[in-house]
Amino acid sequence: MEDLTEGSVYRRLIDLSAAMLVNMLAGTIYTLINFFWIGRLGVQAQAAVALASGPISIILTLVPIITVGARVLISQAVGAKNQEAAGRIFNEAFGASVLVMSVAGLCAWLGRGWFGPLLTPDAVTADLIVSLLCWYIPSIAIQVPSATMAAAIGGTGNMRASMIAQLASVGVNIAVSPLLIFGWLGLPRLGIVGAGMGSLISSIVSVAVLAAYFVRSSSYLTFQPGRWFSRPDVLWRAFKIGLPVGIQSGVLAVYLVIIIQFLRPFGPSEQAAFGIGQRLMQSVTLPLIALSGASSVVVGQCFGAGSWDRIKQCFRASAVLSLVTIPALFLIIQLFAEPISRVFTSDAVVIVDAARYLRIVSLNLFPLAIALCCFGVLTGLGNTRASLFSVVTSSALLVIPCWLMSYLPGFNPAWIWSLMVASSALEMLMGFAFMRLEFRKRLPSLLSGSALDPA
Repeated sequence: MEDLTEGSVYRRLIDLSAAMLVNMLAGTIYTLINFFWIGRLGVQAQAAVALASGPISIILTLVPIITVGARVLISQAVGAKNQEAAGRIFNEAFGASVLVMSVAGLCAWLGRGWFGPLLTPDAVTADLIVSLLCWYIPSIAIQVPSATMAAAIGGTGNMRASMIAQLASVGVNIAVSPLLIFGWLGLPRLGIVGAGMGSLISSIVSVAVLAAYFVRSSSYLTFQPGRWFSRPDVLWRAFKIGLPVGIQSGVLAVYLVIIIQFLRPFGPSEQAAFGIGQRLMQSVTLPLIALSGASSVVVGQCFGAGSWDRIKQCFRASAVLSLVTIPALFLIIQLFAEPISRVFTSDAVVIVDAARYLRIVSLNLFPLAIALCCFGVLTGLGNTRASLFSVVTSSALLVIPCWLMSYLPGFNPAWIWSLMVASSALEMLMGFAFMRLEFRKRLPSLLSGSALDPA
């Protein structure tokens, strides 16, 4: 357990966000390496992996509903020096994650035969999807309790355990997957089935590494099955915090689908450019997302400890660190948009379109940085509804004008990208307003010493 209510706020944020960033990068590398190996099996195998991500995302949307609330409440309990409450919150959340893993995983696995023909008319690709899901669904289902354990440890201020587990998982996947896919070292050549088996093995390794933390008698949090589902009110408090985050993930997925539909009249090159640019921007914003996550943990502990001044310091520090990082990223995109795009495609038209997207949308980085700082603080205070409301509102105020402008002569993708920048600016203003309102709401409880309702 790390006491984040003391010491340099800047140091705490940098240490935590660095560990979170390593986790995110490891996950990205994990995905890219898998896609690289499967790409050597042919186009149909690549298509099968891409299409199989649809049903898998159904299970993954359940993860933040459990993990975000657990991490926030545990961080608040740790700040209040209430180890009993932290232990109860973890065990309630872990019990729920085991149930979700069992029910959702079993339903998805039993229905895997339906997904292939539903997702593609090509019989070979459909069979590959079913073969992959046979092993891939269990590997994803296992990640629900794994993510819960990682979130719980993170709430105590310890990001090293989850970082080690993630790196071990990626390392095993890198070593095992090609052996199983191609039949190296005398093993049978399993093709896409080997990719699924490799993912399952690496997920088991991650769970084992994380579980090792909880079985030690000296651990701050330990497994206590007798507490599972013993306090539904505690579990409900965690769900109320995590549910808006899960819904927000769904809203963003729908938002991206709508944008792609707006691009249909401009042909596949513009859609491909958007896909490339959007993934690149996601990668660029990883440091900001990591910093926002770190801020939520620090604020959670400070809120539990009733340290009002340190909460404000945390917001200022996260804003400074974000704004120091952004200019360099922005300049790299502005100066090297074409070379960066060329790494992912050789099509000249797509390169030009992707570079235009990157140069316009990179302006988002400045308002997005402040918005994520605000939402990180709000999450630490237990308010995730503000982020959901802001995302829904800003998305609607982008989609509706785009729909209206699509009937105007001269409508082109640059109009959409410009509206994205305006949408991010609105999201930043809303985030700042919600944070000020939350400060006024929470201040009396902090001053009275009743910030945390013990579980």
